[in-house]
Amino acid sequence: MPVTVMGRSIVLPEGMALLGADGHRLSPQAVRSPVRVKVVVRGTEALGFQVESVQLKETLDFIIEKLRGPVDRIDREGSTLVVAGVTVRVTPHTTVERSE
Repeated sequence: MPVTVMGRSIVLPEGMALLGADGHRLSPQAVRSPVRVKVVVRGTEALGFQVESVQLKETLDFIIEKLRGPVDRIDREGSTLVVAGVTVRVTPHTTVERSE
C-alpha cells in the first residue's frame, strides 16, 4: 500500500501495521487523508527507503518535529535547509543540534 509523505510516495511492506495515535492497530481503510503521521524509515534517497513503522499522530495547533540526517544544502536567502533530502524552512524557532 503506497502512502504519500511530504510529497514522496512510500510503499508500505505487505502486512505492515498502521498504528493510531493511541498505539492500536488500524486498517488502511480507517485512515482518512490528510492525516499527520510519524514514519520511521531506513535508507537514502538515492538507494530508496525501507519503512520500519507508521503511526498516526494527534493534530496539534503547532507541530514540533525532529529531523536527523546530513545537511545536503543551505539556502540562506530562502531560509531553507535540505536535510536528508527533505527541504526544511528555517524560522527563529528552529533549533539545530550538533552530534559529536
